[in-house]
Amino acid sequence: MLKIKPDLIENSNTIHTLGEPKFGNTGMIIDAGPEVTEFKLGQKILFKKFTPSEEDGNRFGYIHEEDVLGLIFNEN
Repeated sequence: MLKIKPDLIENSNTIHTLGEPKFGNTGMIIDAGPEVTEFKLGQKILFKKFTPSEEDGNRFGYIHEEDVLGLIFNEN
């Protein structure tokens, strides 16, 4: 299981419930279970879906390794 910080979509044309933030399907891995072997903390990923949660006012999500579609690399 991976714990991720999903990216917030700020300028979206997508209609969503008023007052609810809209999250995309990209984010950063902030924690990983001991069974995770393919990914590392701090990696930016593209994923299928996530289970939203909130802790101390911070939103995050949980996903399974098989829900990761790919890694995102900076082109600097």
